[in-house]
Amino acid sequence: MLRALSAIYDAVAVVQWAYAPAPGRGFIGGMPPPEVS
Repeated sequence: MLRALSAIYDAVAVVQWAYAPAPGRGFIGGMPPPEVS
């Protein structure tokens, strides 16, 4: 259950990071962007 929620949270964070107007914006709870290589 927790793994599923974590996966959903990560997916949403990635989407928000991709569409954020600037670094550090648009993240859930002000979390930093996920490390995308």
